[in-house]
Amino acid sequence: MFDVNSGFISGLILENVFVDKSHIDDYMEIGGLTGRNMGVGTVANCSVHGIVRSSRITGGIAGYNWGKVINSTFSGEVRNISNRDAATMLAEENPRDVAGGIVGVNEGVVADCTATGQITSSFIAGGVVGINFSAISRAKVFNSKFIYASGFFNRLVAPI
Repeated sequence: MFDVNSGFISGLILENVFVDKSHIDDYMEIGGLTGRNMGVGTVANCSVHGIVRSSRITGGIAGYNWGKVINSTFSGEVRNISNRDAATMLAEENPRDVAGGIVGVNEGVVADCTATGQITSSFIAGGVVGINFSAISRAKVFNSKFIYASGFFNRLVAPI
């Protein structure tokens, strides 16, 4: 939908979304709504339902979040697809084989969000956030038995 959000997105409902960037290696962050939610960016009261796939950092709402994702939901499938070997993934200082139900990597705020569906990654998967460096509050994940990763995974945030 949006490559980069530096503004305010509110009340958007996206049904039957299909984002497939699994064959493109140039993209770093892919989300059902925005690839990058920047520091001043806010996503509020949004809902995305569908399939989001990429070979890089992948999130149901945002691939990478530096801003705020508030009161938003994702339902469907988030899948990080990579054919890189485990040794390469473990050696990286900044992993890119990450999937999260709401956000792939979070350095901002994720609050009052819900993820439902299947979250799959070649390396790191989290039901709400794949990798978290900041604040998550009142987030929920349903169907947590459908979170898979070859490296690290957890219901809310993957423990790296």
